[in-house]
Amino acid sequence: MSISRAELRGLVADTVAVWGGAGLVSWEGDALRVAAADGRAACIVAEGPLRWLLTVEGRRARPCASVVALLAALRDAVGPERAPALRMVAPSDG
Repeated sequence: MSISRAELRGLVADTVAVWGGAGLVSWEGDALRVAAADGRAACIVAEGPLRWLLTVEGRRARPCASVVALLAALRDAVGPERAPALRMVAPSDG
């Protein structure tokens, strides 16, 4: 099983849209470039049928052995900022 270039581009573009980010997803040679509206960018290069390298500007390439790992790494690289963790506190009786 493998994912075609068109399928990968569509999946990444749809994922970026779900995250609420406006960005550009396009093929540049063998790399799928993902550019966020705020200037952050990443490139995805296929290393096998279901293995990719994600390169973020200024960092070492990160191998991703599944689609889930690729999308998680991409979210960390160009996705929306995460909200602070919610802290639950039991109500006091007094």
